[in-house]
Amino acid sequence: MFKLFSILDENNRYLHTYPAQESPREAGVFISPVGAVEGEPTIPHLEGNYRVLNNGIWEYEAIVDADPEPEPELTIEQRRARMLVKRGQGRIALLDHHHLDTVENYVASPDCPPKVRIAYQDAVEWERLSETTAAMIALLELTPEQADDLFLYAAQVTY
Repeated sequence: MFKLFSILDENNRYLHTYPAQESPREAGVFISPVGAVEGEPTIPHLEGNYRVLNNGIWEYEAIVDADPEPEPELTIEQRRARMLVKRGQGRIALLDHHHLDTVENYVASPDCPPKVRIAYQDAVEWERLSETTAAMIALLELTPEQADDLFLYAAQVTY
């Protein structure tokens, strides 16, 4: 013979049911874990809620997710490493900031290294920390902050 007991956590939240066996030494006494209560919850499981035993009455308690850990603040180099724009966005940003002719003339000139020319013309995306971008920043005599601003502007361009 057995009886069902409810196992609760330290906040009286239902965890699971335990079928307790009758003690072989004492009739009518059932062996159950410490803190278990006789019977099962009288309310059904409800998604997003705990079943809690308060003063002998089963009640629902909403499950509240703990606040996620905040993302750590990124360094300027980490933020720059994440800056990425499509080639079209970059070209429109250069146009809007009156740099496109300077860059296009440089890329077309014999002074432009072939690797920079190919990357400028063929890359689908431009990375803020790439060698090609560094060459363009130097050509345009931009400060690192001005280059960041230009990338942030480019990322907002839609076409």
